[in-house]
Amino acid sequence: MKWTQNVAVVVAVVCGVLGFTTATGCRVLPPGDPGAAAWLHPLVLLAGAGSGLLFSLRAREIETERWRVVDDSTITKGEREYAHREAEREKKAAGVAFLMAPLALGFWLASHLRGERLTAAELLSLTPLLGFLLGMGAARLALRGRPAPGPPR
Repeated sequence: MKWTQNVAVVVAVVCGVLGFTTATGCRVLPPGDPGAAAWLHPLVLLAGAGSGLLFSLRAREIETERWRVVDDSTITKGEREYAHREAEREKKAAGVAFLMAPLALGFWLASHLRGERLTAAELLSLTPLLGFLLGMGAARLALRGRPAPGPPR
C-alpha cells in the first residue's frame, strides 16, 4: 500500500503545479466551460472518497507494522519509543499525501473552469475534502468488526 501513497504525492504535486500555473494565467489547457462542474463534482467527490479510503487502509497497515515491531521482546525501550514515533510520523505523512492529492486536483479544475462570477466550478476545490471525509467514514464502517492493530490483549 505504500505505492498508493507515492502515487498520491505525485498527483498532488502535478495537480498543484498545474493549478498554480492556471491560477496565475498560464493556462496549460484552453479555458474550460464552468458548466462542466456539474459532472466533475461527482468525479472529484469519488476521488476524495477513494483517497480517504486508501488513507484509512494505509494507516491500518502502519499500525500493524508498529505493533509487530513493538511486540518484539528483543528490542530496547529506546527502539520501542522510536517505533511509536516513526509510526506517528508515517501516519501524518500518509494523511497529508492522501488529502492533498484530491484537493490539488479540485484546485486545478476550479482554477481551470473559473468564470467571472462565483459558480459551482469554484467549489470544486472543496468537494474532495467532503469525499475524503466520506471515504474515511466508509472505511471505518467497512473495517468495523475486524480487530484493530494494537497491543495483544
